[in-house]
Amino acid sequence: MGSWVTWVHSLKAFTEAFVLADPEIKILSVVAKTFLSESTDIKASTFRRKQKNINEFIKWAGDTDIKTITKKIAGDYTSEILLKKQPSPATLRTIKTDIGSFFSWSEGRGYVDSNPFQNIRILRSSRKTEIRRPWSNENIIEFLSYKKITLNDFSATAIALYTGMRIEEICLLKGKDIDDGCIIIEKGKTHASSRKIPIHPLIMPIIERLTHTSKKDFL
Repeated sequence: MGSWVTWVHSLKAFTEAFVLADPEIKILSVVAKTFLSESTDIKASTFRRKQKNINEFIKWAGDTDIKTITKKIAGDYTSEILLKKQPSPATLRTIKTDIGSFFSWSEGRGYVDSNPFQNIRILRSSRKTEIRRPWSNENIIEFLSYKKITLNDFSATAIALYTGMRIEEICLLKGKDIDDGCIIIEKGKTHASSRKIPIHPLIMPIIERLTHTSKKDFL
């Protein structure tokens, strides 16, 4: 173990000395460190994601001179991610954008002549999308009859069935949103989301029980 650690430190020291000896060489990790240190205007979660994607690319490509990264290498990396991880198109675009932003910044600083990740085409995923189907009445009864169903599961399902509300809207309901036999939705994803829904007599006992136990808090 000791010899391995010694070898790693020696390699690091040699690499740093080599870089200092040739100012034309700009090692990927060194440039990336500077880029990330200047990325202060983004959320912490975005920073961590960007850092992770860039570091994973450097690990794959090798911590080499940034000028050796060609569009062919960038394309090969994109293809390998598709083959090995099979991410969704959105995830792959995020990875490409994160690494591309690093090379775009590097281009602006004169470290590279062009961004190798620019204009790389991402083919549509070949994965089959599972088609959603609505539950039948039998499915709903089977769910509501399940012995481990909770009061929240039952209440949310019943409210959804008799109001047409989305699950997010139901989970955000508070006691103050129940008024004069109606459910008041003040805001949502669109302007049309704001509405007043009459409470069906069949679910009124459920609403009254939830309101009684929650008062003004979440039902």
